[in-house]
Amino acid sequence: MRRRRILARALALGAAPILPSNAPLAAAAPANAPATLIRRVIDEAFNAGQFDVVDTAFTADYLDHEAGPEAPRGPEGFKGFVRAFRITFPDVEVTVEDLIAEGDRVALRVTWRGTQLGALGGVPATGLPVEFAGFHVYRFDDGKVAEHWGLQDDLGLLLQLGVVAPGAVPPTPGVTMRASRSLSGIVPSRVAGRPTY
Repeated sequence: MRRRRILARALALGAAPILPSNAPLAAAAPANAPATLIRRVIDEAFNAGQFDVVDTAFTADYLDHEAGPEAPRGPEGFKGFVRAFRITFPDVEVTVEDLIAEGDRVALRVTWRGTQLGALGGVPATGLPVEFAGFHVYRFDDGKVAEHWGLQDDLGLLLQLGVVAPGAVPPTPGVTMRASRSLSGIVPSRVAGRPTY
């Protein structure tokens, strides 16, 4: 009952509903809306390796804030990323777990699944299956994808590939850790008044 009241209040304040991954596309939004377009890009480009939708879905100056400064912009930059990802994980399947559309933004929580059959950075092909989470925000301009921000569970991916040993945490300059009896086994300590992990 409490959840229903919170949801009703959020919707009354103008929040967009969260659409589960099994929601039909028609329920997500009209055919030309950002939410439907993002689902189509994921289904066609990532999951099927078909890039026709990319040329019409992205602005000429599309910017991926995750890519390095040398990465090309526009539809070609996005296609290059997807092609490289599909070389590393040719059986990639991206599942949209949650999708929120509000104004010119679409936010997603996705699950990536695939088998690493190609090199990933300096990691040679392992043949191992992986599953990891990602969170993405896309900004639209005039009905097209103009910008992307995203975060993935890179540590979880590296653990599954055997690059990082279970229980090990890669060293980070200026960060200290101490073991405790917390659920995670790591609690923050304070250095110069700032919490560190």
